[in-house]
Amino acid sequence: AGTGSVGLEALSRGAKFAYFLEKDRYAFQVLNTNISECKEQNSSETILGDSFETIFEVLEKLQKRKEKAIFYFDPPFAIREGNEEIYNKVIDTIERLPRINVEKIIIEHQTGIDFPESIGKYNKIKSKRFGKSTVTYYE
Repeated sequence: AGTGSVGLEALSRGAKFAYFLEKDRYAFQVLNTNISECKEQNSSETILGDSFETIFEVLEKLQKRKEKAIFYFDPPFAIREGNEEIYNKVIDTIERLPRINVEKIIIEHQTGIDFPESIGKYNKIKSKRFGKSTVTYYE
C-alpha cells in the first residue's frame, strides 16, 4: 500500500472499497493518517503484514461477499538483500488468485523487468511504460 496514493485515487474516482496491505510499520502509520484525512476513510480497510500472506485474508472476505476486485501489485523497485525473488513471489501469488474474485490484475514494476504473456489463468492485455516504471495489465 505504501502511503495509499493509488488506492485513495481509485476511491476518489468511484471504487467502492479498497484494501490496503502494508508490511512496513512506519508506512502503515502514514497510510492510516492519509486515509483519516480523506472522505473515503469508511470505504477502506488497512491490514498490517506481509502482503503475500495477508492477500488471502482479503480473498476470504471477497469470497464471502461474492465480489470481484482489481488487484494492484506494486513490489519495491529497489531489490533489497533477502528480497531478490520479489517478482517471482508476485507471479506465484497471482497464479493462486481464484478467477471468481478477479476482475483485473495490475502490476507496477521496474521498466526492464518483463512479465510473461500469461500467469496461470490470466493473460497479459497490455503494458505501458512511464520512464523507469511500467504498468502491466492482466485479465
